[in-house]
Amino acid sequence: MTLEQIATEVSEILVSLGDELPEFDRSNVARFIKYNEHELALDTLCAQLCERGVVPTSTVRQRLMDLVAEMGMDVALYQRIVPQPKPESC
Repeated sequence: MTLEQIATEVSEILVSLGDELPEFDRSNVARFIKYNEHELALDTLCAQLCERGVVPTSTVRQRLMDLVAEMGMDVALYQRIVPQPKPESC
C-alpha cells in the first residue's frame, strides 16, 4: 500500500466516523495527513477513539487494524487501544 493509499484510507475512516469525534480531533488527524505524517495521523486517530470512548463499527476497527499492520506498527498494542465493538445481537 502506498502512502497515498494510506492517507486516503485514514481520510475515509475519518469521514465514516462523522461527528462521533470532535472537530478538533478530526482536524488534527487531517492536518497530520496533509503533512505526510501518516503514522502520527493513525496513532492520533486510534488514541482519540479510546480517549473519547468512541466505539467504531467492527468494519472500521478492522480497517484500522489492517492499516496498523500495513504500516508495521504494533497491532497487539492498537488492539488494546481501539475500543472493541459490542457483539451484534440476533
